[in-house]
Amino acid sequence: MIVLALSFAFAFVLGFSAHRAGICTVAAVAEVITSRTARTFSSFLKVVLWVLLINGIAAMLAPGVLQPYTAPLFSIYTIAGGLMFGIGAAINGGCSFSTISRIAQGDLHVALTLPAFVTGAISARELGLRATDTTGSLYAVDFSDISILLLAGISLWALPELYRLFRSIAATGIVNSITGKRYRLSSAAALIG
Repeated sequence: MIVLALSFAFAFVLGFSAHRAGICTVAAVAEVITSRTARTFSSFLKVVLWVLLINGIAAMLAPGVLQPYTAPLFSIYTIAGGLMFGIGAAINGGCSFSTISRIAQGDLHVALTLPAFVTGAISARELGLRATDTTGSLYAVDFSDISILLLAGISLWALPELYRLFRSIAATGIVNSITGKRYRLSSAAALIG
C-alpha cells in the first residue's frame, strides 16, 4: 500500500513539474531545428544525472533493496515501438508528457492517446515481449571504483544545482515557487529526476 501511495505521489510530482516546465521530446527536437539550441535536451541529461545520483545513494544506503534491471537493449520491437511513438507524437503535436497534460486540461482532441497506451502495453504482453532474454544490464549495483567515482562526480555537479534551486526558492518563497506558472528547466529536471 505504501509503494502504491508513493507511486501516485511521484506520478503527481512528475506530471505537475513536467507541465510547468514544458519538458517534451518533440519540443526539444523542434528547438534544435528552429533555434539551433539544445536547452530542453540538456534538461533530459540533467534528469538522467538526478536519477543516477538518487538511485546510487539509495543503493549505497540499502544495497539489498535495488535489483539490477535487465532488458533487451536493441531489437526490432524497440525500433517499431520508437517509430510508433514518434508517429503518435507527431500526430498529437507533443510527446507523452505534453499529451497527458493536454488531456488533463480538457483538450479531448488527443484523448485517444490513453487507450492507445493501454493497447500498446497489452499488445506487448500478449506478443510475449517481456524482458526475458536480456542482452545487457541497464543498471547494476556493484559499486566498483568507477561507480563510486561516477557517483562522486555527479554529486559535485549536483551541489551547485541544489544551491541554485534553494536560492531561487528562498527568493520567491516556497508557495510561489510551487505554484508558479512556469518552472525553470533545471528545477523541473530536479523534480522529475
